Amino acid sequence: MHIVFFLPNINSYLDRVNTLKALSCHGNKVTLILGSHDTNIDFQTSEDLKVINAKFISGQKPLNLLKAYRVVHRINKDDPIDIIHDTFGNLILYFLLNFMKSKRPIFLTSFYALDRWRINEVWNSYGYNFFDLLKTSSNRRMLAGSFIQSILVKICDYVVLQAPGLISRFETYYLDQSSKIKLIPNSVDTDFWNSKNRIDFAKTEPVKLLYIGRFDFTSAFKEILLSLKELKNKFPTRLTIVGKAGSLDNGLVKKMIEEFDLCDHIDFKDSLDRKGILKIYQSNHILIYQTINDGSPRVVLEAISSGLPVIASHHPGIDVLDPKGEYISFTEFGNTSQIIDQVATMVNSKSMLEKASSNGRKNIIKGFSINKISQIYKQVYGDVIK
Repeated sequence: MHIVFFLPNINSYLDRVNTLKALSCHGNKVTLILGSHDTNIDFQTSEDLKVINAKFISGQKPLNLLKAYRVVHRINKDDPIDIIHDTFGNLILYFLLNFMKSKRPIFLTSFYALDRWRINEVWNSYGYNFFDLLKTSSNRRMLAGSFIQSILVKICDYVVLQAPGLISRFETYYLDQSSKIKLIPNSVDTDFWNSKNRIDFAKTEPVKLLYIGRFDFTSAFKEILLSLKELKNKFPTRLTIVGKAGSLDNGLVKKMIEEFDLCDHIDFKDSLDRKGILKIYQSNHILIYQTINDGSPRVVLEAISSGLPVIASHHPGIDVLDPKGEYISFTEFGNTSQIIDQVATMVNSKSMLEKASSNGRKNIIKGFSINKISQIYKQVYGDVIK
């Protein structure tokens, strides 16, 4: 079986790249097309795993779609393809020009975030209209993504989602296409994202909290700051922030921090590489992650694999990691009282922190490791090719 898979780059998707590498060890020939080969990581290919750089040019979407088309066309001519798995609509031109042909590869596409659902159920419900969404680059990408997904869902044979709870969101707008759904969860490199140098949970003074993400109302950023405002009055507390501007710009964030008297309780970190993020996971006591907007957030998966206890809002992409609520402490989205209570409970019970850390990592290894998810890829691809 010859599988072609597209990813924008290696650096941001290394765990998925390694999952494809594991898939190639199961007797499948995998060709990975990269929009950009952007890393100097020593990545070993093999006879059954080849990497082709499409050499995308930043900001040149039409040209990049043409580049991707030519690469796929050339691959299929030299070595006929059985399955093409697209991400982010980068192979849409090839799909559009070939989906009507009787003899062609099976087309799959992954929807990592359901953009139409996000626009209508999140942004519009908070009062944002079409023109408001044009003001930021991330939301312009979301608008474009919604249009592209509406085409892909019709011309692709299968649509891959990352969690069962995302199916109902998909069916809200594409009910007639629900038979196309396949489920493949996110994978995580549990060898890299490890807990070997994890912080000592017996030493919680100050309590070290972590926030990773955009400064955004969809991430309850303001509510997390309000929680910190109360928590610092209960016990010494610090919040490390790894983030960038979203719907809340840097000026507004600075103003809120000053207004809430939090300047001496927050540490900002610039953009970090993988090793830097791992160190951040290992040097904090609790990750606070709230979302109503993501598809299947990798941050939570990486954090748990790294032994970091997590307080998170209920969300399909997070619930799937701990359906029984055994090691993730769940809250309602943006509920400051629940966030404060969960932090206080965990801090006052070191055994609870230890249990969340060890049980969480154990279950992530069992259910979401590269070897486990590569087997799911193999099963799904085997099913669709029959």
